[in-house]
Amino acid sequence: MDTSYTVSQGYWYYYSTTDWIDTSHWEYEDVWVEEGHWVEADINLEGRVLHTLQWDSNRISYNLSKTGTEDNPRGYEIFFNGEKFILNAYTTGEFEPDSIHVELLGTEFETDLINSSSNKWEGYIWDESFINFHDMDCVFNFTVHYGNGVEIEDEVTVYIIKDFYLELHRGF
Repeated sequence: MDTSYTVSQGYWYYYSTTDWIDTSHWEYEDVWVEEGHWVEADINLEGRVLHTLQWDSNRISYNLSKTGTEDNPRGYEIFFNGEKFILNAYTTGEFEPDSIHVELLGTEFETDLINSSSNKWEGYIWDESFINFHDMDCVFNFTVHYGNGVEIEDEVTVYIIKDFYLELHRGF
């Protein structure tokens, strides 16, 4: 992932040199950069696709009834048809993102996440037609946008199975 970009000429307040001072502490100072100076930004994005609490409770109950364990036969990445996809994204690094956009690839479904805390973004994707999604992978593409033009992406894949009983409880 290439997160480098050109810094415009002038003082760049987000990039600091670090100098060791004889008094046993670090000193930070803003740096004057010339046009064309390349900077490698330390930024990361982690996308997550989660179950609602009720759907996850249903998944765990089903697993316990079948095998006595919480994550077998249906692991966390297994979704039932009709579920709402809860989306979380976590950003870390030197810069605050402007926005995070999520697309359910191969469909028209997409959304912009809302920043709920300093590095956590939240949202969801749901439509009644999801009851017809089954026996398929769903790939979610998370794209974070920064004010300096840098974008980075993360993809999360979940698998949808058909469960007739849970079609009756898809309102969770």
